[in-house]
Amino acid sequence: MWTLLALTAVFAQEAPPPAAPAQEPVKWEVPGGKKEPPPAPSKEVSPPGPSKEGTEALMKLDLKDLKGSLVPKSLPPAAPEAPAAFAAPPDREAERMSGWHQHPFNGRWYGLSAAGSWDEAESEARRMGGHLVTIHSMRELDWLRERFGQQPLWIGLSDAEDEGVFRWAGGDHEHFRFWSWARPDNLGEREHYVYMNHNMFGEWNDRSAPARGDGLQGVIQIDHPPRDLDADGISDDLELVLGTNPRDRDSDDDGLADGREHLDPSQGGFGTDPARWDTDGDGISDGVEAGQTEPQAGDLENDILGTNLAIFRPDEDPSSHSDPLRADSDSDGQEDGQEDLDLDGRLAPKETSPTDSTDQGLQLRLAPLRGGTVLHLEVLGAEPGARVLPMVSTSGVLSGSVESGLPDVLAGPVYTMPQVRAGKAGVVALVIDLPQQVLGTELWAQVVEIGASGVPRYSAPVSM
Repeated sequence: MWTLLALTAVFAQEAPPPAAPAQEPVKWEVPGGKKEPPPAPSKEVSPPGPSKEGTEALMKLDLKDLKGSLVPKSLPPAAPEAPAAFAAPPDREAERMSGWHQHPFNGRWYGLSAAGSWDEAESEARRMGGHLVTIHSMRELDWLRERFGQQPLWIGLSDAEDEGVFRWAGGDHEHFRFWSWARPDNLGEREHYVYMNHNMFGEWNDRSAPARGDGLQGVIQIDHPPRDLDADGISDDLELVLGTNPRDRDSDDDGLADGREHLDPSQGGFGTDPARWDTDGDGISDGVEAGQTEPQAGDLENDILGTNLAIFRPDEDPSSHSDPLRADSDSDGQEDGQEDLDLDGRLAPKETSPTDSTDQGLQLRLAPLRGGTVLHLEVLGAEPGARVLPMVSTSGVLSGSVESGLPDVLAGPVYTMPQVRAGKAGVVALVIDLPQQVLGTELWAQVVEIGASGVPRYSAPVSM
């Protein structure tokens, strides 16, 4: 009787719990197996304070009459529709995907496990890369109750390893607790697992491992969006479309996370193919070209793979990197892999730089004459912004010498064309109308570059 009076006093003084947001009605189960419909919804619920008649009625109740009363039974969320391209995976995560929520402050995602024991719920959370929830405050608990209702739910607290010392499954050193009165009590010395919503206030209680078919759902907490099991930034469904592995953070083992590769450069990604080790086909891996020095770590505990170290090559000089989307990053006519011979991103003796268009020397390329009067000319390796002067001759070439430092030059008479400026990549492309004097004869062409130093630089003469 004294216990009932104390409970009555608590009920009379406690403020009513905040109204839950509008959601799907729940079914209420009462002793005897009878079903009663939930109360009719209203825009605002303001429970009246306890009346004298209500208090007297409560005092007449026996404690055994309260056992099992008004226990809400939640309905599991419906499974989401599968994308049209393929069927939904036959896993429990997919069946509940519509029930996930992102916390507005900590950015984590929360959803419910399948009904079962605490260990089963924690194992399911780990397979998704997370744990059962760690609750840091009353505000966070209220947020969870608003999202998942008032049915009992496992949380990440347990003293199964050390009796009386409750620890969070995620390893957090959080001291917030919201125990129900006289709990935890370790009834029968076998209650080691904690659930929330022991009563209408959301308080916690400890419980033993349930018998088969009598388990609870648990609140799963993950740091990444649901359906991204390897947390690489790409949803599992999209990975199936791209041909990458939903359980591998670096499917092509180039050192770059699949999500960063798939993301457009304008959004901070690389725009490379996460299923190809070398997207542009120049022989150098995407990771080396992007300046990656460390592999992606896996999560073996949850069967999540990382970068295969037998395939990965780190960038030996991340201070300078080439373009993983262009086989010839500096547009000098040599693919990056032909300049960086050992494919490691570092300039070594007898190598040229994939990012320096001038280290190949000034190169001239000619395309066949069109109609005998128009010449297509391309210059590579020029100093960006330098003046480039094209020349043609019908008389051949005057040989220079290494000793004198003189280059091979055209023999006169030499016909010069209007000079142009080299672009930022050191490239010049021209279409030249040839003078009448040179038509119908054998031709030699050459260009001379005058850069910032004022010293002329000649390309090797090319015959047509």
